[in-house]
Order: sequence, then structure tokens, then C-alpha cells
Amino acid sequence: MKNPSSRAASAVRFRQPALVSAIAWTLAVIAAPALADPIPTNVEVGGGVSDDHAVLITRVLQPFSQTDLTLWYGDARWNQDFDASTNETNLGIGYRRLSDDYGRIWGGYLAWDYVNSDFSENYSLTTLGFEMLSLTWDFRANAHIALDKSKVVEVTPLMQNGQFEGTRLEVDSAVLHEEALTGVEAEIGRALPLGNLPGELRLYLGAHQYQGD
Repeated sequence: MKNPSSRAASAVRFRQPALVSAIAWTLAVIAAPALADPIPTNVEVGGGVSDDHAVLITRVLQPFSQTDLTLWYGDARWNQDFDASTNETNLGIGYRRLSDDYGRIWGGYLAWDYVNSDFSENYSLTTLGFEMLSLTWDFRANAHIALDKSKVVEVTPLMQNGQFEGTRLEVDSAVLHEEALTGVEAEIGRALPLGNLPGELRLYLGAHQYQGD
């Protein structure tokens, strides 16, 4: 077989448009309770919709060390993209600090991501992030570093380009590659009024830039 005559790349992460709007329904308030009380386990269920994706997001945040102004926690997430038939698992550790005026939470985190693509290939990534949280506004920025190389997921012979080499028939092939992408993303969110209903409703806008081979 000759060298591939064409090469296509299929991104694993975040193939939605560069500007995405999403509405997340939070089952438990992120902001800390009274400083003297331990912060409980926080569970969130949310989602996002774009022109070609519908995503379900679940998250469990488990505190394991805290003072009046600081918190160390474990973070576990699972995301399911129903349109692309992909899912993603994230396991991380994070740190948060309450501002001196008690109005904001500043934090950072380090996570390992495990992605199962729509070609049933698995990829690992590392995430380094920064966040600012308040009762009204949220802001997050993440950098993702792919740990796996691109993989060949499909080879299609191009019979119309075949030619004989002696007694052998050689044909070109179209090769489809899939890869995890390295890049950055950021989002900003605002709490929306719910009246007397429990929980929170927040509207998020985000943008990203990813690069592959």
C-alpha cells in the first residue's frame, strides 16, 4: 500500500462552535455556608446545547481539608455527549480561598481527563485551571495538555487510483486520524433569579482554542 493520499483529523475534545451558551441547573449552592460549619459534599447536574451537541454534565466535589478561609477538595466529573456518543471522566484535586471580604472564592486545580471518543478510542489529558466564584458571577480558565498521540481510526482504499507495479495492484488510501487536542478555554457565568425555587440557575458563555497535528 502506498503512503496515504489524504489525511483527515478528527478532534476528540470540544468540537462545538467557538462560542457556546449553556444553562446549568445546580442542585446545591457552590458558595460556602457559615465559616464555622464544615463544607458538605456538593453535587451538580447540568448540561449544554449547541447546534450539533447535547451534553449532560455531572459533578461531585468532596472537601477533605479546610480552615475558615481555605479549602482543599477532590473533584470527580462525568460528561456524556449524546450526539457524538462520547463520554469523559475527570478526576482532580483543587484549592479554594475565600477573599478577605467574603465576597469571592479564588481557586486553582489540577486534573486528569480520560476521554472515550465516538470511534471507541481512549485518550488521556492533563488539565490545569483557575477559577473565580461568587454569588452572582463565575469565571474559569483551563489549559488542556494531550498525553496521547493521534490514532488511525479508519482506512478507505481509493480503488480509482490503483495502478500495477509489476504483478501487484497498488492503491492509494484515505486515512482518518483522531487525536486529543491541546489548548485553552474560558467561560463566564451569571446567576439568574429563581424567586423562591430551590437551587440555582446560571447562564454561561465560553470560548476555546485547540490545536492538533
